[in-house]
Parts: sequence; C-alpha cells; structure tokens
Amino acid sequence: MDGFFIAGGDTPPLNAYKKGKSIILELGENPPYPAYVEFLLNDAEYTFYYESLSRLAKEIWTDLELKDVTGAGNDYSEYYDREFDNDGSASIGATGISFRLPAYHLGSNRLYRFTKTRVQTYLYDLRKYVEGSS
Repeated sequence: MDGFFIAGGDTPPLNAYKKGKSIILELGENPPYPAYVEFLLNDAEYTFYYESLSRLAKEIWTDLELKDVTGAGNDYSEYYDREFDNDGSASIGATGISFRLPAYHLGSNRLYRFTKTRVQTYLYDLRKYVEGSS
C-alpha cells in the first residue's frame, strides 16, 4: 500500500502517502489553501481512515505499538514541520478530524507529517472513536 485517498460529500479530499520514515497527509484540492480544515467523517469513513492509516504505518514501522503517551515529541496535537519551519496541529473528535496546516501561506497543501511516535498516539486516540462507533 503506497497510500490512500478519501473524497466525497462536503469534505475536501485527503491524500495520505509514505515518504521515507514518515507519513504525509495532504489536502487534495487546489490553492489557495485554508489555514484550518475539518474532515467530517461518517462511521464507515472513520473506520476506513483508521484502518488505512494503521496499515500504512505498520508498513513503515513493523514494530508499531499504539500508545497513550503525551509529552514532548509524542503529542500529535501540535507539531513543528522542519521542512517548512512552521507549526501545525491535528485534532480528533466524534464527527471527524481536523488540521491546522503548517505552511498554507507558503502554498503548501500539507496537513501533517507523522513520525512514528506521533502516529502511535494519534492512532491510539483515533481507535477510541472508531471502536465507540461500532
């Protein structure tokens, strides 16, 4: 699996793919890009997103373990994107996911760049919402 794509309804398209030892999430639409975007997901889309992101992460990090860990370097809610020298953020809620783009003002459609430690806590929290909807 090289990546996955989610599109449909009123939600903007989301593209996810592997890049080295990280996972990149991007907004699949044309500029100008917003500073903040929310993806409203129904139960089936939420499950697809969780399962696809998990599968992609396990292809990169075969020893991936989901962890409830917050702290410097682990907490996905705020992150620094070195490539763009800017901060971004991610959040998870009952009706979907949202992102503050780190470099929308530079013309970048990147939503988030996951490292192993951040994807472990993100998937841990995401699983709570997916299992809660089952």
